Amino acid sequence: MAATPSDRLAPCQIDKPLPDLDSEDGGGGGGGDYNIWYHAKPGKRKRRAPERGVAARTRCVPDLHEGRTKAGSASDICLFFARGCCHLGFRCNRRHRLPTHEVELALDVQRDCFGRAREATEGDDQNGPGSVLKENTTLFVGNCGAESTEAGLRAAFAPFGPIAQVRFQPAKSLGFVQFRWRASAEFAKEAMSQQVDGGDASFF
Repeated sequence: MAATPSDRLAPCQIDKPLPDLDSEDGGGGGGGDYNIWYHAKPGKRKRRAPERGVAARTRCVPDLHEGRTKAGSASDICLFFARGCCHLGFRCNRRHRLPTHEVELALDVQRDCFGRAREATEGDDQNGPGSVLKENTTLFVGNCGAESTEAGLRAAFAPFGPIAQVRFQPAKSLGFVQFRWRASAEFAKEAMSQQVDGGDASFF
């Protein structure tokens, strides 16, 4: 019988940290001052936006990667885990778990499920932790390939949380995936950024 996330140790998703990952939001944010006008902590660089058209090198597979870490039950979820690139595994100080309903109920309006401070505005690139003024549960999915379908979008995003609705517009090669919980949408946004789902169907 396969081990469940509650009784197995979280595996290392990669052997060593990727050199081009910015450490500011990679650790999950958390304490310290935050400048809402410049969307950055004093002395810290903003995270570089993902390069368009370049597929992600790592991917989170919850069935394989969830597990116990050094984190307590109230700790934030590991952002690197969501991106499929945490090299610490069970030694990580943050949780390697999908957001649950309990996580959703306990979410602070000022922070996302990774503990990052949400901004005053969404930001032009819409690549950050979101706005404190909007409880967004819907993800825009662009660059869908010719083989993409509504069922395919649902199957690709379903591992990250309960889905309320999927809309797909094949003529425009885009779709929208609405989750029931904000925490699920935040996790899936990081997990599916720059992912390729078989054939030529890519996301974001």
